[in-house]
Amino acid sequence: MKHLKYQVIEDKDSLLSWALGYAGRGWSVFPLKPKKKAPLTRHGWKDATTSEDTIREWWKQHPDANIGLACGPSGVVVLDFDEAKDGYEGGELLAKLQEEFPTLTSQTGGGGTFSTVNPTARG
Repeated sequence: MKHLKYQVIEDKDSLLSWALGYAGRGWSVFPLKPKKKAPLTRHGWKDATTSEDTIREWWKQHPDANIGLACGPSGVVVLDFDEAKDGYEGGELLAKLQEEFPTLTSQTGGGGTFSTVNPTARG
């Protein structure tokens, strides 16, 4: 993964697909309350998994769930640029990250940007 860019996920089926896609990369995921960052599982990020069966069951029970990512166990760092709130786009930093490291960039529901970076890999 050099640099991939995605848009906001609107479709419920897509949320499951994205969760499974992240797990397929070896990233441990867990469900969050819809449109929130609060976990739906009892132990939050500690419940995160790459198990397809578990992920399917979670999203069957909570099809609107947001996707949480256990960064440490997944070996990634997620940067949250809240342009809408701060007026700071972070474009220069983001461009540098994308040059140096494998980066997945996605648009948040609030108009910001998440950049998921693997700091141990070089692009």
